[in-house]
Amino acid sequence: SGNIAAASDYLWRGVTQTGHSAAVSGGVDYSHASGLYGGAWASNIDQDTEVDAYGGFAGEVKGFSYDAGYIYYHYPHVAADFGEAYVSAGYSLAGVSYSYDPENEDSYVSGSLSYDVGNMFSVGASVGRYMFSDSSLDYVHYVIGVSKAFDEWTGTLNAADTDMDAGNNANPTLVVSVSRSFDI
Repeated sequence: SGNIAAASDYLWRGVTQTGHSAAVSGGVDYSHASGLYGGAWASNIDQDTEVDAYGGFAGEVKGFSYDAGYIYYHYPHVAADFGEAYVSAGYSLAGVSYSYDPENEDSYVSGSLSYDVGNMFSVGASVGRYMFSDSSLDYVHYVIGVSKAFDEWTGTLNAADTDMDAGNNANPTLVVSVSRSFDI
């Protein structure tokens, strides 16, 4: 399958990656009936490009979803590449996830809630904590949003903030985006 998106800002864990400017992204994914999957995704970022490659194993048992894998973040023009192992689980309205970067010894944990309001729209909220090997850099970020499907497209409005000091590319931000997934 493939996916494309355009957004008013690219926030990653609450911090802008585009200097609060627009982002255009896209990716390709392959999923096998066994649960194995892999893919690649790319987006513009401030003064560079981000290209991610990932793979893992996901599934669902009696309404309980799970996912475990590895993602590699590549930046062609700066020496900032890193990788993370991740696991996530979900049931009904709630989900949790954990990621770990073994090279830098950083980790990230998040929880989320989502609710479909009939066939009209979905509302969701999440909170995450990014924990660095230098604990003075740790921070928490929050997101609340609403999304609506329009035929093959989905529109989203998210409000995001962090507990970081102002000026760290983490100011309160509203992000509007449209996205589409399709079979290849």
